[in-house]
Amino acid sequence: MELGLKRTWPDSNCTIGELFIGGGASRECYILEPPVREIEGMPLAKWKVPGHTAVPRGRYRVIRRFSPKHGKVVPWLTGIPGFEDVEIHSGNTVIDTEGCLLPGMERGNESVFKSVAAFNSLDLKIAGAIESGDEVFITIS
Repeated sequence: MELGLKRTWPDSNCTIGELFIGGGASRECYILEPPVREIEGMPLAKWKVPGHTAVPRGRYRVIRRFSPKHGKVVPWLTGIPGFEDVEIHSGNTVIDTEGCLLPGMERGNESVFKSVAAFNSLDLKIAGAIESGDEVFITIS
């Protein structure tokens, strides 16, 4: 299963994008992240602010594993150079992200809404794909 995250509304406080499944024309949900700080060609140490930086553009594998912070199994992005513990979980504002991706059914200026519903729908699709033996990847652009 392929997920595509198109970062559409970046600003200095956060980044909001649209998540698509399988290259489809229909948006699955919005995604809220910390601000994009990536500076192409510069070392990670020059631009990363731990817990307050969106992951770099790229294609990453998504797995599901237990989150001690959330007390349940959630999707995790893996293979991100210099980033660990990047989850997809519910939340509404950049304060809730801690570097993770927050799904929402609706978006505000610097927030997403109906996050639990968006998370549950997305997680069900990711879990179904993994349980059927499919690998899941997300491409962030």
